[in-house]
Amino acid sequence: MAAAVIILAAATAAWQPSPGSSGDGAAAGGSEAIFIAELGVLLLVGRLMGEAAQRIGQPALMGQLIGGLLLGPSVFGLIWPAAQHALFPGAVAQKDMLDAVADLGI
Repeated sequence: MAAAVIILAAATAAWQPSPGSSGDGAAAGGSEAIFIAELGVLLLVGRLMGEAAQRIGQPALMGQLIGGLLLGPSVFGLIWPAAQHALFPGAVAQKDMLDAVADLGI
């Protein structure tokens, strides 16, 4: 879990909108760092929740799905909205990168 905090801190530090930008998190040069942080946090939380689900006799996929729900706006966004928006910005290019990796996983 400490690794997730370090990755989140790195993503937050890399996300600094330029003065002329709309503040959507798509600062020049920061999108790759945010993308790597997104992947790292998603993999880490998915793995941890999958292991936890297996320990209680459920399939790992159930834990991974719960991990995805925990990282979404309903839980993570409710608890710490600034960090959720920093890690998962609403920029179209940022979403497209993550969607491409999700499509490869499918």
